[in-house]
Amino acid sequence: MQSRGIRILLAAIGLLGMAVLFAAAAFYIAFVRDLPDLETIRDYRPPLTSRVLDQKGRPIGEFFVERRQLTPLDEVPDHVVRAFIAARTAPSSSTRASTFRRSCGPPGRT
Repeated sequence: MQSRGIRILLAAIGLLGMAVLFAAAAFYIAFVRDLPDLETIRDYRPPLTSRVLDQKGRPIGEFFVERRQLTPLDEVPDHVVRAFIAARTAPSSSTRASTFRRSCGPPGRT
């Protein structure tokens, strides 16, 4: 009778281990897989606008693929910074991660 209890315990431990492995794989697929390498983030150089100046230093033309202009963070108004933070932390239904979280949550909640 005792060996049956041990077999049940081992089966439960095995199932729990498989569930943990499945959860880890799902977490990796949902959150980690699409993140860029840290070195890529450190070396990121966005394409900037090239300005053509005349002899007196006045701009006469621009060349760009993406028209970006760098703005120091201290020149960005505080309400704009808060708006970006709010937009990034707000729940979004369009991401794969939120879809994964919704599918694992209780039914009837979004």
